[in-house]
Amino acid sequence: TYQEDGLVILGVDLLETPAVVIPWVQSVPLTYPTLMSPDWSLFQLFPQAGGFPYNAVIARNGVLHYGQYGINMEEITLLVQDLLAADPVATAPTTFDAVKALYR
Repeated sequence: TYQEDGLVILGVDLLETPAVVIPWVQSVPLTYPTLMSPDWSLFQLFPQAGGFPYNAVIARNGVLHYGQYGINMEEITLLVQDLLAADPVATAPTTFDAVKALYR
């Protein structure tokens, strides 16, 4: 819904090996990339990360605005709408790449 507005969704697998994840990703019609984190260090960087699914909303400027176990689509949707409506914040072009690098 918000892709043209700049929203990027990333899936992160923390448990399985590539041999398990790759066939699953290929069999499911996902509309977002799935990344793999080989250890739990990434998961420990986020507040309230205590279970799955864990959802995080990170703004263009790299600020974590939402981090929660479970899915509250209404809350996430309202937050995304607010963030997309806000004036863009000037950031270094590597901000999003730096966040993605955490997932490698």
